Order: sequence, then structure tokens, then C-alpha cells
Amino acid sequence: MEEEFGGTQSPDIRFGYNPRQFLSILETWGIDGCRQYQRIALLDLLYIPIYSITLSALLVRSCRRARWQQLIADSHNWIPHVCVTMFLSDLVETCFHLHACVVYPEHLPPTWMIAVGDLSNKVKWVSISISGLLIFTAGMIKGYLWPVLMTADIKQERRQAAATMTATATASKKGGSKKKNKKQ
Repeated sequence: MEEEFGGTQSPDIRFGYNPRQFLSILETWGIDGCRQYQRIALLDLLYIPIYSITLSALLVRSCRRARWQQLIADSHNWIPHVCVTMFLSDLVETCFHLHACVVYPEHLPPTWMIAVGDLSNKVKWVSISISGLLIFTAGMIKGYLWPVLMTADIKQERRQAAATMTATATASKKGGSKKKNKKQ
């Protein structure tokens, strides 16, 4: 990808940039590089919802399998909104970069626009990182730690339930025989 853009990495795949770096990227790309980015950005606009929905489904499934139901169900929790934030920030970032490439070289993007693109870029990468970390953690818990813990917990709960049932059955038999003796 760097070869297509004159050896310069696309701002989409780096974590953050300042206005000077972004303008340097545009200058390095030139008009041809900006046109190439426009074509790729249009494909990226199709790719963003696909990877966001896929990552969101994987995150929800992983949390469910790890029995983190409260993280998914609680509407005040930030977990359900991670992928939505990722989707929106990537969409805003791509639109700002696309606009900058459309107006270049006649106009340079204003500093505020570059700052918003930079902020969106950072939010996107943090959201992707949080999603990946949660999916990995849930997978580790479900795949390696959870069965061991669940087996021990289930065995303990079964022992307690059996002991409670035995104690209840014994108490009811003793109580029942005392009532019969009193009636006679």
C-alpha cells in the first residue's frame, strides 16, 4: 500500500498525526496519490460497516459465551457502544481524508478538519483495541479458564444442593413421624 502512495503510509493505518504530518502526506502523494486514495476510500466506506458489524457480533458472542451477560444487557454500560463508536469514528475519519484529497491541491484542508480527522483516527484505534482485548479476554476465559472454574463451581453447588436436599428430606421425615405419633 505504501508503494501506491509514494512510499508514505496512509493516515488511516497509523495512530494519530498532526497537521504538518498530514499536509506532508498530501504533498508526498500528489494529485495521483490523492486520486488513488479516493478510489480506495470509496471501497473503505463499504468495508467499514462490514468489519464493524462483524467485530460487534464477535464481541457480543464472546461476551455471552464468557457469561458476561450484564456487560451486553446494561444499556448504560460502554461495552455495547464500543463498535458503534468505532464505526462512526472510522466513517468520520475516512470522510475527512476523502474531502482533503478531493480539494487538494487547490485548497488545503483547514487545521480544525485535520484535528477532527486525527481525533477520529485515535478513537477508532482505541475502540478496535478495546474490542479486540475484550474478545481475546472472553475467549481466554471461555476457552481455558472458564471450564476449569465452572467445573469446580458446579461440583461445589451440586454437593451443597445434595446436602440441602438430604437435610430437608431427613427433617421432613422426622417431623412427619412425630406428628403421626402425637395423633396416636
